[in-house]
Amino acid sequence: MHASVLVSCLVLSAAIAQKPFTWQKQTSTFDYNAVSASGHSLDDFKLHQFWMMGASRTSVWRLAMPVIVGESIVAPGAYPILMKRTGETTAAIHVKSSGKAIGAAQDLEIAGPIGVTKKAAPKLVIGVTPDGEAKNGNQATKLEVFFGTNDWRANATFVGNKTSKVGAWTVAVWTVPAALFASRDKCAVPIATCSNGKDETWNLVLGKDRVTLVPAPRVDEQIVVEPTLDESRIVAGTIEALPAPEAAHEVLESTAATADKEAMTFDIVCGKEAVRLRVPLPKPKKGS
Repeated sequence: MHASVLVSCLVLSAAIAQKPFTWQKQTSTFDYNAVSASGHSLDDFKLHQFWMMGASRTSVWRLAMPVIVGESIVAPGAYPILMKRTGETTAAIHVKSSGKAIGAAQDLEIAGPIGVTKKAAPKLVIGVTPDGEAKNGNQATKLEVFFGTNDWRANATFVGNKTSKVGAWTVAVWTVPAALFASRDKCAVPIATCSNGKDETWNLVLGKDRVTLVPAPRVDEQIVVEPTLDESRIVAGTIEALPAPEAAHEVLESTAATADKEAMTFDIVCGKEAVRLRVPLPKPKKGS
């Protein structure tokens, strides 16, 4: 898949823009060239045409926390993003390799309507705006794109966390809503992110019958089509059912977490379920 661009308006690039959104000490940042609209807008794009959302470099969404969009979720990591015109008044942001990061067959496309602004945006703006009060530690937001006389918005929820040390690892356990947790047979869910302090981060991804430690996708170069995600380093663990909790939990919670020389073990509850997860520690990179 190739990204098409409106060359006449996108070659006028400004400095790389970073609009961080912070929730519970975790950040979401869009890295992109804030190009001049120069009289253009989102309406200039043809149906199914892809846009790099900037110029001269890959636009990247860097997430330190999961984001829920509808019945899908984006795991923490870094993802190249493209915008695609999907209809007369609609567009979608394609999050490259978001499917691979959780073992899904397809990447997530975040759909939203194209609107008309009261005041034209002179250059591209990509950002996040809170939408109401937080619920159970999770914050509803609007993802927003402004370009020329058009805007684009989509609903998204940024997931909260409880962070602790588990052996030598720093682990953020995500407050995944019970409804999403219960549907993990359709879409595996990142339930925690583990960092070993060696510039490596792993997502603990839980499906209905499978749990894995997956390297968080990385983007280290300015021009890239797919992020770095070494699938050979994915580690599979075991799932053991535990007695159901007395009361349903609205969001996921870790009730115990330990680590030894071989593995990490997590006891978690969510909704009316409780499970014990044990995952072997990933082996160091070759040559490190």
